[in-house]
Amino acid sequence: MNFRTLFTALAGFAFSTAAPSFAQAGAPQGFAYAQIGVQVTDIERAVAFYKDAVGLPLLFRAGNMVFFQTGGARLMIEPGEPGRTTTIYFEDDNLERNKPLMESRGIKFTGQPETVQRTAAYDLKLLVFHDPDGNTLALMGKVPKSSP
Repeated sequence: MNFRTLFTALAGFAFSTAAPSFAQAGAPQGFAYAQIGVQVTDIERAVAFYKDAVGLPLLFRAGNMVFFQTGGARLMIEPGEPGRTTTIYFEDDNLERNKPLMESRGIKFTGQPETVQRTAAYDLKLLVFHDPDGNTLALMGKVPKSSP
């Protein structure tokens, strides 16, 4: 099995998890991955690798970040220290509503939801927190714009 086949199989498996319903009591059943961030030393070399060698569709560039489509989620590459930091972004279109519930469960967010992208239909919002070992995690959600 080559790298592309393995990556595609893992991406399809990992990103197929259904989003939880926080309206129900108890622990969520799981989140779908929205995005995984990977740090690289040479952004253009990494773009060529993920686009040409792996075969991932390039979605867009934003500043020094580049985004690729991987199944139902995105791969974000950015300059940094490879192997030292990976951020897992969980899909949650209700992140503003779910924030108090997660705080009641002991989650300490680093701040308020931040709008990281605006489109005609929605604002892409991000809410960052850390696991007990300090690994960065985030809720990421497409919050629909209100109709005028």
